[in-house]
Amino acid sequence: MRFTYPFTAALLALVALPVAARDLSGTVALPQDIAVPPGGEVIVQARDRLGAIAGEARGAPDQPFTLTVPDDGAVTITAALVSALTVTFLSEPRAFANDGTTTDLGALPLAPVPDFVLPVALACGAQTLALSANETGAHLRTGPVWRSFTPTEAASGAKYAATDGSDSWVWTKGADITVRLDGVDLAGCRMALPDDGSAFVARGNEPGWSLRLDRTGASLKRMEGAEISAQPGSVTATATGRSVTFGTVTAVIEDQLCRDSATGMPYPFAVGLTIGTEKLQGCGGEPRDLLTGPTLTASAIEGLSQMTNPVPNLTFSTDGRVFGTTGCNRFVGSYDLSGEGLHFGPLAGARMTCPAAQSATEAAMTIVLQSITRFDVTEDGQVQFFAGETPVLTTRSGR
Repeated sequence: MRFTYPFTAALLALVALPVAARDLSGTVALPQDIAVPPGGEVIVQARDRLGAIAGEARGAPDQPFTLTVPDDGAVTITAALVSALTVTFLSEPRAFANDGTTTDLGALPLAPVPDFVLPVALACGAQTLALSANETGAHLRTGPVWRSFTPTEAASGAKYAATDGSDSWVWTKGADITVRLDGVDLAGCRMALPDDGSAFVARGNEPGWSLRLDRTGASLKRMEGAEISAQPGSVTATATGRSVTFGTVTAVIEDQLCRDSATGMPYPFAVGLTIGTEKLQGCGGEPRDLLTGPTLTASAIEGLSQMTNPVPNLTFSTDGRVFGTTGCNRFVGSYDLSGEGLHFGPLAGARMTCPAAQSATEAAMTIVLQSITRFDVTEDGQVQFFAGETPVLTTRSGR
C-alpha cells in the first residue's frame, strides 16, 4: 500500500482524546404571542468543525439552558423548538470561538420554520440515519436502504415495528428516540438539528428544473418558464412520503431510491412535480447520504477470488473523510462526490506485515479504491462501486 503521510498522524483525527469542558449558558427567544405546541421542547446543540454533535442541552422554552462543550476549539451553536420530532422554530447558527473567557451566549432568537414533513436526521453513535414518521407508519433510512415500519402498541409515545418481520422497531417519546435494527439496539439516538446550509434540493432533466425547500419557503426554477417561489399552502404526509403544495406547484417527495436520468447518480428520494397539467420527474436529497452512516463491508472485490479475515471495510463521514481496513492494515483518507462521480484522494495506512492471503486482499482493495469513479445501489441494498462501467467493489451495510 502506498502512503502519503505517517499513519499515526492521520489517525489522530479519528481518535477521541479526553478534553476539558466548558459550560455555556443562555436562553431562547420566541416571537411574541407564539403558543408553544403540546410537548414542545427546546434543544440546543453544538457542532464541532467536522459537523459532529459536541454538546446538547434540552429543556422548557421559558427556562435558561446550560450547554457543556469541549474546551478545545470553536463550535457552532443552534437552538430549536421541537414538537413530535418536528422542528417548528429554529435559530440561525452562531459561531462560538471558545476563547476561554465567554460563558454567556445571551438570547438565541428562534424563527418559524416551514413544515415540509421531511425526514429528520438521527445521530445514533457514529451512524447517521433519516426518519420520517406519522400516524400511518414510519420509514427509516440506514445508508442506502429505506425500511418500512407500521404502528404498534406502546405504553407511551409512538412505536413502530418493522414490516419485514425482523426484530426491528423505532420508538419515539417526544424528542427521545430509541431504535433497534435486526436485534441490535443502536446507541444514543438523538435528533440532529438542521444547520444553516440545510435544505432539501431536488432536480430533474428534459426539461431541466430544480426545487429547493428551506427555512425561507419553497422555490422552483426551470429551464423553461418563470421561477415560482412561495410559502407552502399545504403539506400532507402520505404512506410513502409527503406532498407539498406552493403556488401552482404540487411536489410529491417519496422515501425511495431514485437515479438521475442523465448521469445515473443515485439519490435517496424520488420527486414528482405537477404544475397545472404538466408533470415532471426527478430525484432529491444528497447522494452522499447513501454512503454515510453504517460501515460498508466488502462482499466482492475485483481480482480477488476469496475474502480473508478481517474483511475489508470502509466508512464515509459527512465531512469528506473515509476510513477503514484493507484486510491487512487500517487506512484513512478523503473522498470527493460530485456530479462528475466519486473519487478517492490519497490514502494513508499502517505498514504492518500480514500473511500472504491478507496481503493479497490488501493489494486488491488498494487498487480498487484508486480506480473507483462512481457508485450505485443494488436492488437488495448493497452499495456497488464502479471503475467506469465495471463493478470493482460490492459492499453490504453493517451495524
